[in-house]
Amino acid sequence: AMTGRWSHYIDFAPPLSLEFRADGTFRGEKLQGRWQLTGAELRLDWPDVRVTSGYRPQSLRMEPDGEGYVGRNERGQAILGSRTEH
Repeated sequence: AMTGRWSHYIDFAPPLSLEFRADGTFRGEKLQGRWQLTGAELRLDWPDVRVTSGYRPQSLRMEPDGEGYVGRNERGQAILGSRTEH
């Protein structure tokens, strides 16, 4: 399961600390979004006031052991997530 604390890296910059909750939301220091895991596909919906829905979706791939995820954002930047706490 995704619940717990994760480090979320964007192009190897210092990570964001995210808490994934059982209710399908995630929280960072100054943001809250939604998440959904279907098989190995992780979808993160980031808050974005510039889009009609209010969220910008991001599709990532869960690692088989469930301890990390990888992908690219819409700008082509590498995304890496690693679990820091269950």
